[in-house]
Amino acid sequence: MSEVAALITDMIHAGVDPDIIGRTAELLCNKSNVTRNASGKSKNAERQARYRARKKEQEQNSNVTRNVTPCDKKEKEPKRKNINPSQKEKPPKGVKKKKVSLPDWLDNEIWDEYVQHRKQMRKPLTAKAEKMAIGKLDRMRMSGNDPTAVITQTLENGWTGLFELKGDGNGKSGNNSAHARMFAGFSQADC
Repeated sequence: MSEVAALITDMIHAGVDPDIIGRTAELLCNKSNVTRNASGKSKNAERQARYRARKKEQEQNSNVTRNVTPCDKKEKEPKRKNINPSQKEKPPKGVKKKKVSLPDWLDNEIWDEYVQHRKQMRKPLTAKAEKMAIGKLDRMRMSGNDPTAVITQTLENGWTGLFELKGDGNGKSGNNSAHARMFAGFSQADC
């Protein structure tokens, strides 16, 4: 007796509905007949084998080279750069940019510290930005600020820009502070 027949007999003895037994038996028989053929392989396995054989034949008959990676590094062609007319060419990494000439009133050492500070903050000065910063320092110098003190203030506070010196060094400038304005109308006698 086959396994399907033994299963059907067990289902009858268990009192399973005859319609369900019939459908189950039909599905089991169809499944075993459909999935296997005379060679013992499933239809999917045969289809895959035919596909692979066809692909292999196509590869052998085609004249296209599959391995396009060159063997030697010397044989490689250099990568082509995207040439965009709006992009300016950058100088090679080993070439240093031209230094901006510093005026006599500006200390070279403190200026180099400022330039290095900007590089460390990942905001390096371009040649144009250096010229603009020197111009700003010159204007501040004309208005009474010491350029060395301005740069020192920038370095101490971790700023990237150059700003006029603060009044008494604590960030407040005389009577214009918020604290002074808030209590401007009071005197000690009122307390």
